[in-house]
Amino acid sequence: MRERRNSNRYKIKKDSFIVHFRNTGNIENISLGGVLCSCINSEFDPKSFTKIDIRCKKNCFYLSNLGIQILKTKITEEKSSPHLFIRRCHLKFDNLTDIDIVRLSDFISAYAIF
Repeated sequence: MRERRNSNRYKIKKDSFIVHFRNTGNIENISLGGVLCSCINSEFDPKSFTKIDIRCKKNCFYLSNLGIQILKTKITEEKSSPHLFIRRCHLKFDNLTDIDIVRLSDFISAYAIF
């Protein structure tokens, strides 16, 4: 399989999360090209919302209104809790400004697990 990503992916420390309209989830990995996240609300249909926020609880770090395209979503059952469903979302960053790219780079530098 050919690698399609142009940017390296990084796992993020656990105190960071994503907000997608009314849904909140954990960031599983992130790059300058996109993000993979897991959200508990499996009934939320993310297709019509094209902006996300990234927040860090510890330092009040906040990136708002980052443009995205939804590449794929999949609902899976959580192995540790059989009646809990998780929506995994593969998101591509879209129409980022130069300031967004710099702040996203700063976020990855500060919170990535290298």
